[in-house]
Amino acid sequence: MVATVLAPALPAQLYDDLTLVRNRPSPYSTVLAARIGMLGGFPNTTDASVGLEENSGVDGYAYYLGEGFGNTAGKLKAYVGRDGGYLSLMNSDLVGSATQSRLELTTRYFPFFREGFYRGDNFVPTGRYQGSDQGASLSFGKSSGTGMLLEGGVFYRSYSFERNDDTAASYVVPTDYDAWGANFWLEHNTLVLDRETGLEREGFILTLGVENERNDSSGTFGVIGVNESELPSTLWRGRGHLEWYFPQGESTILDLVLDGVFADQKDRVYIYDAQRPQGHFWIDGQIGFRFALGSGTYVRPYGKGQYLQILNEAGTSSDKKLFWGGGLDMVFSLGDNLALVGYYSYLGNESRPPISVSEDTFGEHRFFLGFEVRLMAQRR
Repeated sequence: MVATVLAPALPAQLYDDLTLVRNRPSPYSTVLAARIGMLGGFPNTTDASVGLEENSGVDGYAYYLGEGFGNTAGKLKAYVGRDGGYLSLMNSDLVGSATQSRLELTTRYFPFFREGFYRGDNFVPTGRYQGSDQGASLSFGKSSGTGMLLEGGVFYRSYSFERNDDTAASYVVPTDYDAWGANFWLEHNTLVLDRETGLEREGFILTLGVENERNDSSGTFGVIGVNESELPSTLWRGRGHLEWYFPQGESTILDLVLDGVFADQKDRVYIYDAQRPQGHFWIDGQIGFRFALGSGTYVRPYGKGQYLQILNEAGTSSDKKLFWGGGLDMVFSLGDNLALVGYYSYLGNESRPPISVSEDTFGEHRFFLGFEVRLMAQRR
């Protein structure tokens, strides 16, 4: 069997991808993949008081995909990583032909929240804390032969929050609350996978999701006497993801990757989640070239841009920020089921996802180097 990789976008958070993209194609009918290595990051200028620190630590995940689970129409996905845990059971004939049902269970064990504003290009945090959440959702989707999918469902989540060493004495963290509501997705998928490597070769996948949340949050949170507010009991938010691949020859692929979020300015828990860009509207994009260097081996240099809107220092209007950067992804095959994987990325926005699971540290530079192993892999 030719060595393949699990996902081409190495720096991406798999938890976010699994909870948004509905039917990502896979070259496998069954696979168990695990990744382990060293994740690190550092800022251009160190300032420990706001989280701009050098940090590194062990990072990794395990992912399982199994088709034919329970019956020939069942599919099981399971994921455990630093960014969260995910389990889904999908059946394509439970409620009729061409209609899929999906049960999803999710958890995040140590997300950080980083509320603040930008002064120039420097992020100034006003409230930093941590928490956890667990959720379940049930949805039903209808697909067509042209790659279109319309899916809708209901969800429930439970959130808890706590202070940590970075929480200022003047900041009140949100109270724990439960949330429930409905979500809807529209997905168009024309992706074609390379028969040899299993990587995306041409076509696109576009996923748009919208969510209506109701919650029982009570009490105000924020800096005492400055920007305290309650979380609205009803909130709308939207998410989107686009990948588009353009073959440039036998060994080169041009790709475009875009992610975005639109949320209410008062949705302060969601829009200040440190795992994503801070702000009530943002678009994060990459344009890359993937060069094959051999069977299962490639490098992918890319340019990166990020646009966001976030409340200004006074909280009276939105600042619009634009940041630029780039990076390099790398996969080097060490055999049919083992690969050396790594990446380096830079972005002018210093407020990037945390490096550590115990400290909310961040900076413009990130890197990873490790190994990925694949077991029980069965090609389609």
